[in-house]
Amino acid sequence: METCVRRLIFLAGLVGMVASATAGEVFTLVEHVDNEHVVAKRNGKDNLGDVIIFRNSLYDAANKVAQGRDNGYCVRTEVGESYHCTMTLSLSSGDLLVSGPFNDKGDSLLVVAGGTGKHLGATGSMKIHSVDEKNYVFVFELK
Repeated sequence: METCVRRLIFLAGLVGMVASATAGEVFTLVEHVDNEHVVAKRNGKDNLGDVIIFRNSLYDAANKVAQGRDNGYCVRTEVGESYHCTMTLSLSSGDLLVSGPFNDKGDSLLVVAGGTGKHLGATGSMKIHSVDEKNYVFVFELK
């Protein structure tokens, strides 16, 4: 019985460590659109089901030091309005899985659905702000 209680205390401590690894963390990355491909159902037209596939570079908030890459895809779900995107951001501190709507105009807010390494068990949000067609600012608020 004593061994069982010790194991439970140990596991509770691990859960607490995971929960606090990213709790309250806010950070910014800049995405450089340097490897993106559009798979269109009909050339020259915006269509439901069109797909954007990407693997882009990520830089620090000052847009100077490389931090990693993102890999993912977006599917057109509302013509002229938005895509639904899923991506993995691979950083030296671990990976983050992000998913949600990407709006054609204005900022977008996606959910952080998990992570690895330092970000194990991460939840929260990632706001996307378009700087121009080749650069996006990602602002993470992890819980």
